[in-house]
Amino acid sequence: MTLLAVSPSTDVLSLSFTACTISVYSSHAASRPLISLMGVSVESVDCSDDVRLDIRFSSGDIFSVSLLPEHYVGPEAFSAEFADGTHVVV
Repeated sequence: MTLLAVSPSTDVLSLSFTACTISVYSSHAASRPLISLMGVSVESVDCSDDVRLDIRFSSGDIFSVSLLPEHYVGPEAFSAEFADGTHVVV
């Protein structure tokens, strides 16, 4: 899975990958600007006990989304829509 596009807006951050699109509504952080990670493949994804979602890239960079209730900005922390039609909402 490779990061294809980053679409920031005031309400939601959209990350388009080859296999899914993730919409982020909560506090998030990246080890470097996401735009510079376009074309880089994902090495792993870890969702740890309602604390955070970590996406680790093959470059060693990390993108994290807080799953703590106090960091929610939208109705959910993030949602993911996969190419096979699967939807995940956290």
